[in-house]
Amino acid sequence: MSAAKIRQPKSFGKRKEPPSIIITRNGKSRLYTITPWMASSVIGFFLVFTVGYLSATAYLFLRDDLITGVATRQVRLQYEYEDRIAALRANLDRVTSRQLVDQQTLHTKVADLVARQELLSARDRRLDTVLQRSRALGLGTEASSDAASEEAAVGRVPTNRSDRVDVRIQTDQPALLRGSLEVSDLGSVRAPPGAKAGATALFERGVDDPLLNVAISLDKVDARQRNALEAVRLAASGQTAKIAQAIVTLGVSVDQPIADDIGGPFEPLDAGADFTTHVEACSQSLEALERMRGVASALPIGHPLPGAEISSRYGPRIDPFHGRYAMHSGMDFKAKSGTPVRAAAAGKVAAAGRNGGYGRVVEIHHEGGMITRYAHLSRVGVSVGQSVAVGQVIGRVGSSGRSTGPHLHYEVRQGNNAVDPARFIAAGRTLADLI
Repeated sequence: MSAAKIRQPKSFGKRKEPPSIIITRNGKSRLYTITPWMASSVIGFFLVFTVGYLSATAYLFLRDDLITGVATRQVRLQYEYEDRIAALRANLDRVTSRQLVDQQTLHTKVADLVARQELLSARDRRLDTVLQRSRALGLGTEASSDAASEEAAVGRVPTNRSDRVDVRIQTDQPALLRGSLEVSDLGSVRAPPGAKAGATALFERGVDDPLLNVAISLDKVDARQRNALEAVRLAASGQTAKIAQAIVTLGVSVDQPIADDIGGPFEPLDAGADFTTHVEACSQSLEALERMRGVASALPIGHPLPGAEISSRYGPRIDPFHGRYAMHSGMDFKAKSGTPVRAAAAGKVAAAGRNGGYGRVVEIHHEGGMITRYAHLSRVGVSVGQSVAVGQVIGRVGSSGRSTGPHLHYEVRQGNNAVDPARFIAAGRTLADLI
């Protein structure tokens, strides 16, 4: 077929290819054809965005009050934030200041506890002197029955490793005051039930104070010291009163004065009195007891022949030689010849030898003007001017002088007046445990 006979379409060479985009990547090409509706959509979107943007800009430009409101709100928010920051700073400063005050208060309380502990230790030395003196006088002091319950009432401090403080309290006294206390925590400690208000002056902020338990324990030690002194004072005063009463019943006068305060209503020493006042009162009571014991010891209250039978008492009796009533100025004790005769009290020998109807006699002068005579001895064992102690052997029973058989004639005289020796011997039995 010849070329002249081939028919060509009318649009051949006139058709336009649609716009396209070719993207080549890593040797691979992709063809994206842009259709008219896609171009129209893009152009339409940009037109709408442009119109909206211009409209919004014009609206905002024409509404300047809106811009002012936004700016005002921003300023208000800024002020609010600044106020909150200032409040937080003020609160932080307040908390910091409170912590500093609490720390200073804690240091003050610890310093007070240490000072009180040193004071109690100093008191212990004074108390030990008084207790040693009381023990030398035979006064015993025992812990009160509620001491254990007081110890149990003290709250226990929980263990905590942080903020550790050690406070130790130790005394060198007997069981009445011996003890130790360790506190190793600053946690919450509550006061024991029944704790007295006002016992700790520095702990008024409440029962949750971490050192309140230590302070109450110190108060207990202080109270026990005072109670120990009061117990010694009362014991000494009681013995003094008993000795004085026994001496008064003898109906004799002595050179050393007898205490005037041997009776009357009981009035305990104020527990809140100064510790020195308690010590002085206790010392005065011990001095009075020593003085009263000295007075009693000088009296002839001992027995010259312990266990011997009384054959004749003091007072009127029938004379064994004349058979008539006569005054018997002493007591006769029946005993075997040679039985030791002992001094009824300490004193100095004023006579030792024969003296008429007394036979061999020993006369001893005692403090306070008292005189004792030991007659009808078989042998004299002391000499004139010799000092003798109570209970010392001064001779032997015999029957010398105006006597009907071996016995001891014993007299007690105050000056030139004879008194009944039985009262002194009875007083001696009463005072045996007091002097």
